[in-house]
Amino acid sequence: MQDVDRVASARRCLAQASEHHRRGERALARALCEQALQFQPQSFEALHLLGVLFAETGDFRGAVQCLDRAIAADPAQAVAWNNRGNLHRQLQHWEAARTDYDRAIALQPGYAQAWNNRGALRDMQGGREAALADFERAAALQPQYLDAHWHRGLILEALGRHEAALAAFGRVTTLSPRHAEGHFHRAVCLQRLEQIGR
Repeated sequence: MQDVDRVASARRCLAQASEHHRRGERALARALCEQALQFQPQSFEALHLLGVLFAETGDFRGAVQCLDRAIAADPAQAVAWNNRGNLHRQLQHWEAARTDYDRAIALQPGYAQAWNNRGALRDMQGGREAALADFERAAALQPQYLDAHWHRGLILEALGRHEAALAAFGRVTTLSPRHAEGHFHRAVCLQRLEQIGR
């Protein structure tokens, strides 16, 4: 089989794999990814999707191995560094996670999810001010990003900055009116502001 035919065959398999993944048919998607890799062993798209599929079934180590190969195939893809960072965070490989998030941000400074994920990591490690800066950056880059506003509000509340936290939780409930925890924390902030005379 000629190289052009192999690439075309890999792309067909990958298109089908993506469709099955969208439908939640992970076993079929995985088989098609593996078939795509028989035609094109260094396919970033197939390796990345296979890593996502491993992660979705809880095989984080297998997912990391796939993303290692995906990054080796195309190290300029910020999404792979970010996703591998998420896996390292799940596995409690803190330094590896931080390195991957840093790389994702360096490659794509406007990648709000990578800023948010690094903020979550920093918060887990007790670096609240650094985490807050990352969440604020994520929210500035993507103003509709609910998760960034939510985490920003939690940190501001923990730091005793109730007025700023109130604004953050207000943004959460504006974006998601049924966000029960957002309403609860907003009420807590209002109560604390009343207690200290605002």
